[in-house]
Amino acid sequence: MTETKLDAAEIARRRKLVFLICDGWNRVPNPDQPQLFGGHDGDDTPERPDCVGEVCTEGYAEPGYTDNEIAVVTGNWNVGPDKEWVPAEMVDPNHADTEAGELLTTGRALELLGVELEWSDEWTSCCDCMKLVRTQPDSYGWKRSYWDTDNGAVCEECVKKDPTDYIEEMVGNDRSCITIDIDLSKHGFVLLQGDLENGFHHGQNADPKVIGKSLRKSGIERYVFVLDSTGQFDISFSVWVDKKQLRKSKRKPAEGLSPSETDGRDVAGDAAKYLRDTSRAISELPPGEGVVVTKPDPDDPSKAKAKRVSNEDFIAGKALDD
Repeated sequence: MTETKLDAAEIARRRKLVFLICDGWNRVPNPDQPQLFGGHDGDDTPERPDCVGEVCTEGYAEPGYTDNEIAVVTGNWNVGPDKEWVPAEMVDPNHADTEAGELLTTGRALELLGVELEWSDEWTSCCDCMKLVRTQPDSYGWKRSYWDTDNGAVCEECVKKDPTDYIEEMVGNDRSCITIDIDLSKHGFVLLQGDLENGFHHGQNADPKVIGKSLRKSGIERYVFVLDSTGQFDISFSVWVDKKQLRKSKRKPAEGLSPSETDGRDVAGDAAKYLRDTSRAISELPPGEGVVVTKPDPDDPSKAKAKRVSNEDFIAGKALDD
């Protein structure tokens, strides 16, 4: 359909059709699987299409996305015999983009109504405002813009209204970090060190566990890590500490942390040593049948361990099982 500015009445009309389609009303049978029409027991009870996830009219909370004035619908849009079918006349009565009598997949019907389609395994809605946030990366530089709570995802917009609980969950946590843009200086924290890197390039050895241990030795229990950027093979992060505890610890922010207080194992160095050691590990295997696989020694990642697995286990994805 030609994109034009829709008035409120047209938006309301299209939204009504969206909900009718997504709730299973006004569909005709799939000619290959007629039992998909209505209830599976043959009655006229509407049945939500299997492919539909969420219908969102609140828009996006994900940075960089423009709201759709009608709706955003998440789902599994791979066309298959188990998907529902919608008569073209329902969404395109003048057949500008369809043929008379044509049956449409749910996704195609929604697109003709001007709906934005997203994949349900990549998006979820904020449990507070019901706007959509992305849960899976779409680029190497993607960062999570929501807080994952026991009640569900809370988007960046809602977290920023009062980020206290979000920040407190990250305090002293070496395995989690802040990914939402918050001015921590307004919440009693001061930047101790930035430009910390962890990755597969030489020198990118900063380890949150090592940093946390170093800070606790200095009497600083209240610290948080902030994810500053992500790349294909590395991340950059910073550590912020409680202003009062920093003052008591006698540490000076300008001095930061020494490499011995930040760095863990040399990941790039371990990887290089491991690759060189695979030849030794393989040569020590006794002759036999099957597929040879190697993996790092859990006690020393720079060392390789080798074993043979059957073709069946290799195909079944069990090659690296202990």
